[in-house]
Amino acid sequence: LKIAALTNKLQAIARGGTYETQEYVGDIRMMDVAKSQRGRSSGRILVADDREYIREFLKDFLVLEGFEVDVASDGAEALRKIATEAFDAVYTDIRMPGMDGIAVAEHIRKNQPWLPVVIVSGYATAENEAWAKAAGVTAVLHKPLSPEMIEDGARAAFVEKDAAAMPAANDAPLAEAPLALAAPLP
Repeated sequence: LKIAALTNKLQAIARGGTYETQEYVGDIRMMDVAKSQRGRSSGRILVADDREYIREFLKDFLVLEGFEVDVASDGAEALRKIATEAFDAVYTDIRMPGMDGIAVAEHIRKNQPWLPVVIVSGYATAENEAWAKAAGVTAVLHKPLSPEMIEDGARAAFVEKDAAAMPAANDAPLAEAPLALAAPLP
């Protein structure tokens, strides 16, 4: 999967995609960071999963997609990181020892409602999906994961985050609302 993702990136570059090479400090390796339309990297994502190979898989793929990624091995560690660091989205496994992904999502919704949460689940039941949606998650990704699913989850999270950041026109205070001036009558 990593080879396929890297091949897709190289093909995009060959077709004229705009990429900037930057050093990836954690592993001191080079990576391609896609430049967004605003000219900045795509964002910062926290991945929480109790299985190291899944954390690393998601991290590696999201890094290839241009995201800065940090990891947590359980829900409690994820909440500690969220409390002290800024993230643009969170991917969390639904089942983890101690605190599961639903509890993580509920805590985030209560304390940082603007932070999108994507649940990753190997236990695709209607009940789990309903719990996740009730907790306010942005998306539920069912294992086995495909590159498209991971990208779609990130896209949904950032669409939600951008929508939450944009104030509605009707929410502007009256003093700041634009005035429509009538043209003088002839």
